[in-house]
Amino acid sequence: MTISGLAELYQARVLLPVLGKVTATAHVDRVAVRLVSGQSPDDFAHVADNLAHGFGALLCRIREARAGSLVLEFVRKDALAVPVPALAVPARADFSALPIGRCEDGTPWLIRLRARTCCWPGPPVRGKPR
Repeated sequence: MTISGLAELYQARVLLPVLGKVTATAHVDRVAVRLVSGQSPDDFAHVADNLAHGFGALLCRIREARAGSLVLEFVRKDALAVPVPALAVPARADFSALPIGRCEDGTPWLIRLRARTCCWPGPPVRGKPR
């Protein structure tokens, strides 16, 4: 923080932003930061590249959490580096749950339709004329 220029000097004292909770995932580390009086998120945004380099990350994103605090997101790995395989297309589509992609965990992302939609002549339903 000092080398990046985020340490404020006030009455011969160095005031540092207070680091809070740290959350680490496989791809991103998040650090909660409480700002020193007079600091703004723009002060951090101007030195985001320095912070990323100092913490050994690919990228540092600055997110405002609430007044006087923010979250630093250090991206360590690209979450989209491994290609996601395409979904198989069935010979006959089922529009009750239409797959349109994949979720982050790899499961199909489905759109469910409430109304009964029929785009092809299906088998006749007993008791109901076509």
